[in-house]
Amino acid sequence: QGGGGGLAWVKWGDTWRSAGLIFFAYSCHVNLLSIYSSLYYPLATRMKKVTFRSVVLLGCIYASVGTSGYTLFRQETAGNILENFPPSDKLMTICKTCIAISLTANLPLYLHPARESLYALFPWLTRVPSSLELLTHIVVTCCLMTLVLWLAVSIPEVSVVFSFLGATCCVIMSYVFPIALYVHLLSPSVPSQQDGENKTTGDKLKMSTLTRIKATKAALILLLCLVIGVGVMSVVGTAETLMKIKKASRPRV
Repeated sequence: QGGGGGLAWVKWGDTWRSAGLIFFAYSCHVNLLSIYSSLYYPLATRMKKVTFRSVVLLGCIYASVGTSGYTLFRQETAGNILENFPPSDKLMTICKTCIAISLTANLPLYLHPARESLYALFPWLTRVPSSLELLTHIVVTCCLMTLVLWLAVSIPEVSVVFSFLGATCCVIMSYVFPIALYVHLLSPSVPSQQDGENKTTGDKLKMSTLTRIKATKAALILLLCLVIGVGVMSVVGTAETLMKIKKASRPRV
């Protein structure tokens, strides 16, 4: 069942779209605090080791699966590699069934935080009489479900969704906000005025320390701009890919 086409080492046209997929694949930052609190001895050094080992393990798994899938079908590799296998393949049918069951079971887990975030953005949805709370809850849930189903039917490839989410939400939550907060924490605080010799406590900072802080802030700001730029280009690349897919799916007259 090997795929056709030659082996393309680099496809520059999909570079920005692939960047969005990479951002999505490594967006595990939201689990950092829960993992840190579950350690027997929650130390910064141990957390660094856990993070490094996790990223290395994920990189090896992703590289092996991606390389195996691409060498099997080459340039005909679909965004969802299960689509490359024929419908008559019983083993792939079992895999598709398991994925469908998993996604269906996970939908309520994602729907609950989405609804709570919607309530936080629009507090007036919760300011209803007690007799209408259940009705409001049902209406909001049905609207979210309808939106999800419409997006699932309208978007032809799941890789487009992953790429778009990686270029937008994952970039903001996992890269932009942490860098911005760290830059803010590096800013030296203004010392309070005290009597006597403690009056000028802030003057005790050495010039080398201040220079190091400024250099670190400059590097982080540069990295932040780079991440934002790559994220914007990823959105553009994903939108362009989606337009090509829709154009190719139109019936020819």
